[in-house]
Amino acid sequence: MLQFIIKIRLEDYRKLLFIQVFRKPAMIFIMVIAILNLIFAVPYFLGNYSDFPIFNIMFGLLVVVLIPYSVLRQSKNTFKINKFLQEQIRYEFTEDQVSVSGETFNSNYKWDNIFKIEELKDWLIIYHDKIVANILFKPQMDSKDLKELKEMILRKNIKSKLLK
Repeated sequence: MLQFIIKIRLEDYRKLLFIQVFRKPAMIFIMVIAILNLIFAVPYFLGNYSDFPIFNIMFGLLVVVLIPYSVLRQSKNTFKINKFLQEQIRYEFTEDQVSVSGETFNSNYKWDNIFKIEELKDWLIIYHDKIVANILFKPQMDSKDLKELKEMILRKNIKSKLLK
C-alpha cells in the first residue's frame, strides 16, 4: 500500500489551472494571434499608420489580459467554494483500489473505474471521467513512493501519460 497526504495551496492550484488552460493548442494559437495583433498596431504609435488600429488593439488586449485574468479569478473562486480542495487529503493506493479521504469526505475507487492518469511536472492528475479528477501535488510526495505508484499504474494498464 502506498499512502500520500496532500494539502493544496491556492497558489499551486492556480498554477495548475494556468498550465491546463495555456497548454492547449487552440489557446496557444489564440494567444499568438492576439500578440500578433498587438505587434501589428505598433507602427501606428511610431507614426507609420494613418488609421487607429482599434480592432488590433482591442482584440489583442482582450485576449492577452482577459483570459489570464479570468483563469486567475476562476481559480480563486473555485478554490474558495470547493472545501475539498482546501482540506488535507489522504490518498491510499493498493493493488485493488484507490482510497481518497479528507476531513469531510471519503471515497474508494476500483482501478477499473479510473478514466486516465496524467502526469505533469508538479502534478499527478487522476481522472474519473473527462472532467472530474483528483490532483496530487508531486513536491509533497516521496520520490521513491511516486516511482512505485507510477509502476503500479503501468501494471494496471490504465490509460496514462506519465513522464519518464
